[in-house]
Amino acid sequence: RLDVEFRIRDEGAEDKHRWLQALGRVVCDPATGRPVRIVGLNLDVTERKRIERRLERMARYDGLTGLANRTTFHEMLHEKVGEQTSGQKRFAILALDLNRFKSVNDTLGHPVGDKVLQEVAARMMGAVRHGDVVARLGGDEFAIIQEAGGVHQAEELARRLIAVIAAPISLNGRSIRVGASIGVAMAPDDGSTGDRLFRAADLALLRAKLRDEDAFQFFEPDMDDAARMRTELEQDLGRALERRELELAYQPILDARTRSVVSFEALVRWRHPVHGMVPPQSFIPLAEQTRLILPIGEWILRTACIAASRWPGIVIAVNVSAVQFTDPSFPKIVASALATSGLQAKRLELEITETALLQEEPAVANFDTLKTLGVKIALDDFGTGYSSLDYLRRMRFDRIKLDRSFVSEIGDPRSASIVRSVVGLATAIGMAITAKGVETGDQYASGRLTGCTEVQGFLFSRPLTEVQAGIVAQRPASLAGADPPSACSVR
Repeated sequence: RLDVEFRIRDEGAEDKHRWLQALGRVVCDPATGRPVRIVGLNLDVTERKRIERRLERMARYDGLTGLANRTTFHEMLHEKVGEQTSGQKRFAILALDLNRFKSVNDTLGHPVGDKVLQEVAARMMGAVRHGDVVARLGGDEFAIIQEAGGVHQAEELARRLIAVIAAPISLNGRSIRVGASIGVAMAPDDGSTGDRLFRAADLALLRAKLRDEDAFQFFEPDMDDAARMRTELEQDLGRALERRELELAYQPILDARTRSVVSFEALVRWRHPVHGMVPPQSFIPLAEQTRLILPIGEWILRTACIAASRWPGIVIAVNVSAVQFTDPSFPKIVASALATSGLQAKRLELEITETALLQEEPAVANFDTLKTLGVKIALDDFGTGYSSLDYLRRMRFDRIKLDRSFVSEIGDPRSASIVRSVVGLATAIGMAITAKGVETGDQYASGRLTGCTEVQGFLFSRPLTEVQAGIVAQRPASLAGADPPSACSVR
């Protein structure tokens, strides 16, 4: 039998060629058994071939950006590692995540987010050399195999990628900015297999994210230890509540004019039995990723309300994560905490950041329900997000907490001018404004001059234990003097 596929040139075809499949069989002379002819037909299978190529491409390439997909990337990575045995030069793996993309996607919609991903992919392709592999692994995660070179070439590529991705993207009359964090691993130094190399690049990426936005980081051996510790912390955090390892500290917030204490902010601390005091920035993101923040946040809320119920007239401020604030059961949890503690709703202030408002539907629903309960709501870290002013226009916040980056530079005329504008806006719509992170007398004086109504920071007091906070609450003017009470050792 004959079954052969072959290609012929055809100028009229889409790709200048046409595929044919020849099917036939040999007919033999009955007397001699010798072949005398072939009978069969030629089939045009051009369309089938086109569909096969399309399906193969869909299986190996990302449909949105046209880049290699996760499967293809790992195949190419394993092939590249295999070439090392034949004396090929070093190469680099770059793991890349976009910064601020989720905010763009949530606020402007997925169609805009898709166009941003396409533009980023095009910029990345323009930044690499011929032979380098650029892949989209999913969401806003990308990876690159830099064909050949050393640390210097990998660093140049990382810097080039950060620069091109950070440039504004113009879409539908909007100027959109995203950025990138990058982790870099070098082969064969950082791993003998593809899986180990990619894990090294991924660990370096996690460190880059902790350093700063739009940063890159090369893999270092101690990152393995840090990753193991993170896994251990995640396991321990799940048991921290039942083991009573979490505790609250309370930092006073003062009237900017009288320096009298008007409220306390509840700050959670984790006293780990092995690692000692674990700072919030090390475990709160972990709690949010694992959703352990829901039981932990409920415990914080109930504990803070009970403590504040013993302090006459003092407001208690509790930080609420985006995971909590968008949970449908959150208003009921707040109502239950108030009922159990006997605290008046007007003496509870929930502090949320703009991130909590990105999932607009559940956030707005919970916001309105909480306001109906009589609870106060503050917008924390004001000035660091994309739409802070828009949220002020649409939602009835009771307070703005000015981000500490403004306070630290409040002596600068430009920063002071921005603060004055924000204060004027807040005053016009009936909101109080708190300056966070006040650490010097000059910052305090500038904050007062620009119109901030409350101040908070180490200049007045570090976070206090519940007992110390109770003493201050009985005498709200006790921090007005030059010597504030001694602060607790927990920061």
